[in-house]
Amino acid sequence: MPYRTVPLNIIGGENDSRSGFWSSQSSVNLYVDVQQSGRTPGSLMPWPGEKNFLNNSSEGNRGLAVYKNELYQVAGNSLYKISSDGISNKVGTIPDTKRCDFVEDSNNLIIRTDTRTVIYNGSTVSEITDTDLVRGKTLAYLNTQVIYQGEGDQFAVSDAGNPSSISGLNYGSAETVGDNLLQVYSFQERLYLAGERSIEVWYNTGVGNPPFSRIQGSSANVGVSGSYTMANSENQLYFLSGNGVVYRTSSYQPENITPSSIAKTIRDQGNLGEAVGKIIKLDSQSFYILQLENITLCYSEQTNQWTSISTGQNIGKHLFYDYAYCYGNHYVADRRNGNVYQWDFDTNTSNGNYLIRQRDTAPISSPGRRLNMRRIELQLETGTGNLTNVNPQISIQLSFDGGKSFTSEEWINIGRSSERVKKIEWYYPCSFIEAVVRVKISDPNFISLHGGFIDIKDGGRG
Repeated sequence: MPYRTVPLNIIGGENDSRSGFWSSQSSVNLYVDVQQSGRTPGSLMPWPGEKNFLNNSSEGNRGLAVYKNELYQVAGNSLYKISSDGISNKVGTIPDTKRCDFVEDSNNLIIRTDTRTVIYNGSTVSEITDTDLVRGKTLAYLNTQVIYQGEGDQFAVSDAGNPSSISGLNYGSAETVGDNLLQVYSFQERLYLAGERSIEVWYNTGVGNPPFSRIQGSSANVGVSGSYTMANSENQLYFLSGNGVVYRTSSYQPENITPSSIAKTIRDQGNLGEAVGKIIKLDSQSFYILQLENITLCYSEQTNQWTSISTGQNIGKHLFYDYAYCYGNHYVADRRNGNVYQWDFDTNTSNGNYLIRQRDTAPISSPGRRLNMRRIELQLETGTGNLTNVNPQISIQLSFDGGKSFTSEEWINIGRSSERVKKIEWYYPCSFIEAVVRVKISDPNFISLHGGFIDIKDGGRG
């Protein structure tokens, strides 16, 4: 029987099932993009690399914020104003060492640290001393009022236009379930009160104490894992629940967007209470980034695909701590120190270090049959080689045990300087019941994967 050439499903996201023989797909530092027209309907595009923006390695990051269209950072005990050319100036002191939550009203930047709440007015930093404000980690802003997470199931609402004035009468409670309130968040003119086991949606009535009321029928019997996973795109609000499932909502009832393989990945992590969620928009796609203990997951709102991002040559957790969009650029804070980097499409390294991009395909099999393979062909586009990497390469490996182990890496040239390769071929005659193909790129050059083919023929009963 002659060999036949069949498509290789090289395009896809994360799908690492409990059964590796069912699926052990993975996409690291690559994301799925789709086009209505083009050479192929989909491709794997490279996640932007990290370009150095601000060196502040002596202090620890506590958060990024945008205030009056300028970038701010809390690192160590200091609040810094950062110019568009990466020059920082200390503008105040922020006590504590914990993560900060930020909101901007028409005049001020309000910052919470769990134990303290402070206000920066563009000139000075002052702590809110109103004795009616109790401690809490998060805050929100809606209709000229700041909403503060309180103790237990309580939340407080500031006076209109005055975030530092909180009346003891302006306290409310999320009482549907009676669980502890973990995060307050405003989205599409609604206030979301997220507890351990429930979420309530409230609206601003303009009257009463506090001037908010719960929307009847809006309560959901699912809560959040911690205080920092809610994040919104233009159309959806995302969060991680305490049971390890990511939901989104555009109004009231949350929608589960977590396939079983991703739920398994999340469940394998440590303390979900420390998880952090942020939204980033790259070109036309909005990504929900979920930072966990050992992995950083990304969900695309447009393609409904999950992928992961990592730092340097280690497949695992990304350096991500916080994110902000300012000056027309994407900025990411380093969780290991106080450095800030720019996510840049023209950068193919992680702050000058090699960056691994890797794709593990879905298993290739024919139920009950053995397959013989002789060749794999990949359709791709590369950038050009450069003086540092005159002849960049790509590696290909195979796994015959559901992604548990792989053959030795075989490196293939993908284009010298001034060349743009559209196709590469790898000849590797072998026989298998099932195989996973791994493609890895580490050279600091642009590369996108657009499809692939494999030459196979029936090898008899397995």
